[in-house]
Amino acid sequence: MPITHLLISWYHESCRPLPWRMTTNPYLIWISEVILQQTRVDQGNPYYQRFAERFPTVTALASASEADVLLQWQGLGYYSRARNLHKAARTIVDKYDCQLPGSSAELIKLSGIGPYTASAVASIAFKEPSPAIDGNVMRVMARYYSADSKVNSPELKKLCTIAIRVMMQNHHPGDVNQALMELGALICRPAAPMCTVCPIQQGCSSFSTGSQSKFPVPAQKAKPRNRYFVYLVLTGIEREAPYIVLRKRAKGDIWQGLHDFPLIETKETPTDSAITDSLLWKSLLPTVRPSLLHATYLKHQLTHQTLHCWFIRQSTENLSTGLNEQEYLKIPFDRLHHFPFPRLIQRYFELRRTMDNDDAPI
Repeated sequence: MPITHLLISWYHESCRPLPWRMTTNPYLIWISEVILQQTRVDQGNPYYQRFAERFPTVTALASASEADVLLQWQGLGYYSRARNLHKAARTIVDKYDCQLPGSSAELIKLSGIGPYTASAVASIAFKEPSPAIDGNVMRVMARYYSADSKVNSPELKKLCTIAIRVMMQNHHPGDVNQALMELGALICRPAAPMCTVCPIQQGCSSFSTGSQSKFPVPAQKAKPRNRYFVYLVLTGIEREAPYIVLRKRAKGDIWQGLHDFPLIETKETPTDSAITDSLLWKSLLPTVRPSLLHATYLKHQLTHQTLHCWFIRQSTENLSTGLNEQEYLKIPFDRLHHFPFPRLIQRYFELRRTMDNDDAPI
């Protein structure tokens, strides 16, 4: 296609000098692609550099503990990405002699690797002509062809696949994929596209008709559901050392493997009486009257969930019974940095430090 040469030339002259573009190491290219899933480049860049420094090889990642991997990932969100990276690294060590598979067909068999990531890694690291189709690419193609298919629809993905394969016939497949992604990120932006400096504007159907804002056709989004969390922030002193009570989140819900506090979840906005009637409060603090009025409230937005969270502080001296040590952990304040937390819990710690004007975590 005539536009391909213009696009590749623009990419080589104008692309951002990102660290994962400075390497041909398939492992590091894979790490970068996973980090950049649902993460902005400016946010993901420092995480990539820290992650690559801490786990410079697939062997280093495979031999690490899950807690260490989650700790390095802390703050990025979508923690299943980190767990799948860890699992896939162990598979690569065990079944592929510590070398990433060289084809998208083999890569997609690894945990956490879908069609996009498999194609991106295979095209960039191994020159496989496999189109990597993400949101940026779909936006570019939908505008270029004035495609009226919805984002993420099979029809739009098929159009992208056919067009990109033609573009890859005489060019490095990885360059084609990265150029389209970069064009979507820098020029063909969701809002206010910079069409006057676009290298492929002359062939762009929506530019010629002034209809860029109509494309791509958005997919219908599901409304996030509300959840209501009441956290018990329990602190005490043992052997003259202050501690806080944590729990490790289990499988089957958000933040698997991360740590938060003992939790009461209600089906609607909680009341003091609802907390008093909960099994956890009855078992731990039956003689204490809760007060949501004096609790710390934080609202936390996830992609598909809106979390309404109240944090009630209590001393472990008020507990009517001992803590189940298989479920709850007494962690000294000076060891908290060894534990991975979801961003919500980090926000709570940060807020308490600001309110208390000291270095105590709560």
